[in-house]
Amino acid sequence: MSNLKALKEVAKDLSALIVEDSIAIQNQMRVFLEKLFDKVYVAKDGIEALEICRNYNPNIILTDIQMPRMNGYEFIESLNKINHSSKIVVCSAYGYSENIEIFLAQGITDFIQKPVNFDQLTNTLLKVIVGEKDEDDFEDELLKDLVIKRKSKAQLP
Repeated sequence: MSNLKALKEVAKDLSALIVEDSIAIQNQMRVFLEKLFDKVYVAKDGIEALEICRNYNPNIILTDIQMPRMNGYEFIESLNKINHSSKIVVCSAYGYSENIEIFLAQGITDFIQKPVNFDQLTNTLLKVIVGEKDEDDFEDELLKDLVIKRKSKAQLP
């Protein structure tokens, strides 16, 4: 099973928030994620993102670092002060080791270097949602679920 199909299966009931000031990148990511997630929110900076998090508590947050009004560091720091269960993935061109150490100390789940490659995004999101579970075990579970669904559909009158 391809990782994209697996991601679509596990993300179909989840929500995602894109925090990005570039309209072009927002649109690319939104179009991609809307095909996978139940709900996709978009914010142009950390201030808008915090409001969305307070109101909707998205499952996954994809955030840039360099943004106007409230940058990604400030956003993550503020988000950590409120009760949230979101998994945070930083998408940034600033992937220096000291930045990644700061992100990890703030509790982010993963990091993607910009420009974003959609294969890498797919693999990262799958890993973040499924957790550190062995990919083969995950695929086995998905295939088993699909077989059960197909059998139950076949038994319908």
